[in-house]
Amino acid sequence: MVTWSFGGLLLCLFWISHIPPNSQQVLKSGVPNFCAVALALCDLGYKAAGIRLDSGDLSYLSIEARKFFQEIEKEFQVPGFGKMSIMASNDLNEETLDHLNKQLLNSSYKSYNKVQTAATAEAF
Repeated sequence: MVTWSFGGLLLCLFWISHIPPNSQQVLKSGVPNFCAVALALCDLGYKAAGIRLDSGDLSYLSIEARKFFQEIEKEFQVPGFGKMSIMASNDLNEETLDHLNKQLLNSSYKSYNKVQTAATAEAF
């Protein structure tokens, strides 16, 4: 029988939740791995805060991640999972943020996605 310490479990969960840098890997591996970790944390009585995207097409990735989160919420009946935070970082400036917000407003996920600066974003 294998027993886990809480710290060992968290270390394992952190390791498998790593989101790779390639955009396709983010959607095929990173987001699903994050969801697996978030669901495991939920079973332990904790709530995951969200993900951070730092490369690739940030609007596309955030929209696809949001879809995935909403599917998980429905499938596993976890209230609020579909509204999980999605943070963007990289070489962002006001023009980029404005462009991302316009793209997100044109998507069907506009009520949940809004790109903010660190100064205006709510704290985890």
